[in-house]
Amino acid sequence: MNRRWRQWSARVTATAAFVLLAVTGFATPAHAWSSSVSASIAKSSCTPTATSWFGGYPTIGIFPYPNPQGTVKFCVYKLKFADTDSTADYYGIVLQSKWTFTKGSRDYPAAMNQSAYSNIGALSAVYDGTGSFTSNVSCTSPLTIGLNIGVFSAAVTPTVCSGFKVTAAGATTTGDSWSSPKAGGLTTLETMYVQKVPQGKVPLFSVNFGIPQYDVWFDTQWHSTTHIVYQYWNNF
Repeated sequence: MNRRWRQWSARVTATAAFVLLAVTGFATPAHAWSSSVSASIAKSSCTPTATSWFGGYPTIGIFPYPNPQGTVKFCVYKLKFADTDSTADYYGIVLQSKWTFTKGSRDYPAAMNQSAYSNIGALSAVYDGTGSFTSNVSCTSPLTIGLNIGVFSAAVTPTVCSGFKVTAAGATTTGDSWSSPKAGGLTTLETMYVQKVPQGKVPLFSVNFGIPQYDVWFDTQWHSTTHIVYQYWNNF
């Protein structure tokens, strides 16, 4: 009969002149998104406390070391962008996951993801999301990653350690998702999706944040496994 020795788990997310929107979800350091038109926050939500995350290689017969670990907090913002279109409105969703790294190796696996999908399909195929990117700056230096839906442009400012990659699944008429195999290389992952919708219609987004989880136990030898647990915002 197996004796569970320890369980580490995460329980429960033109260089044009931009109009800057202040983000207050994370106080240190301050993060912001920007857009070439004004925008208002239609709805926002942040987790009140941090959740632990853990990573590492699945193993049998050896004690896994060094395991990356830390904490993560999530914020979600739904934006309504200003426009002069009498037949449509423009909405966006910003996902922020703020990661701390406290121990282990940043290069060890710790798969995470975050996604947002609307209940309304974009009109006239007018939509966009933050694309894939690989950081070339330090863990504390924000990047500027833009998107463009024609009538205006916008950008987010993720902070990711040099050499670490974030992959976008690819924007669709309803949303997008983003992932990284190594959460230890993330400081703040900020992503955005924007869509054109019928005037007067307010999209509801299903938002998921995937948190790395790692289990270690011993019966006659060491075992370890990895998986992801999710935190949800429905009808956001």
